[in-house]
Amino acid sequence: MRRKDLEWSGCRTARWESGELSVNVNPELGLRINGVEHVIKLYFKKDEPRKRLLEPTLRLIELTLPQGKGAATPGILDVRRRRLFTPTVEVPDIDALLVGEAAAFVAMWSQV
Repeated sequence: MRRKDLEWSGCRTARWESGELSVNVNPELGLRINGVEHVIKLYFKKDEPRKRLLEPTLRLIELTLPQGKGAATPGILDVRRRRLFTPTVEVPDIDALLVGEAAAFVAMWSQV
């Protein structure tokens, strides 16, 4: 972020729903980076994140953002390594994965 133009823009909590499951999506940081709006979740874990494992979270953030011209870019910032992950390619069927995982969670939760 050293050589980038940064400006605080704020962000707010949103909700993603699938069937009976409701998930609060709480990005911690809203920044304008070189004029592009970003909504960012912070990653503090010791283990180094792998992009493919971050894709569902990036998609959840993206689904809860306003769409259209000038829409914000979702991101996950690995704080320990100072690396920002953003979507680079469209992951086929990721929405189906999210809906399936939500349905599986609801089914398991109802049995507990």
